[in-house]
Amino acid sequence: MGEGCTWIEFDCGPYFSKHQHLSQNHFSIYHRGYLAIDSGADYTETESPHYLNYYRRTVAHNSMLVYDPAEKFFWSDNVWDAANDGGQRMDSARFWNTVRSQYDWNRTRALWDLGSTRIVDYKAGAYHYALGDATKAYSKKITKFTRELLYVPGPGVFFVLIACRAATRSFERFGCCTE
Repeated sequence: MGEGCTWIEFDCGPYFSKHQHLSQNHFSIYHRGYLAIDSGADYTETESPHYLNYYRRTVAHNSMLVYDPAEKFFWSDNVWDAANDGGQRMDSARFWNTVRSQYDWNRTRALWDLGSTRIVDYKAGAYHYALGDATKAYSKKITKFTRELLYVPGPGVFFVLIACRAATRSFERFGCCTE
């Protein structure tokens, strides 16, 4: 990347393998230094508390947290409780696996199909735009979570529009690094 270049990453799509993180609608920005980051990038032992409760979790990413005090998170086959970070759902041991085939995808699609980038548009030199819908990445605590990103390269302006509707007003909401 040349000096003065801008790099933007936006994650919103199906969950295909255990190498992915619980980070739907996450974005990172680099322009002469890191401006918005994936702080879960420090790979550690896969059974460590850091790995289980931070590294792969929503709290380590630039996405939405909605805290439902009654929500339960777990790892493996419900063997270990995990911290309630207010993040994206982990309601199956399958999150530690990988989609194995087209048949497997079709049979268990509701588990894996967590997000979609619904619109991507750009005009070279004028703007870059994306809209992601990560509603299905969360438990029923969220009824809507979309994020729109607009980058205008000339002046180097970046806009973020978040639409997040919690199922209950009493749930605390945190837009990591964006609000």
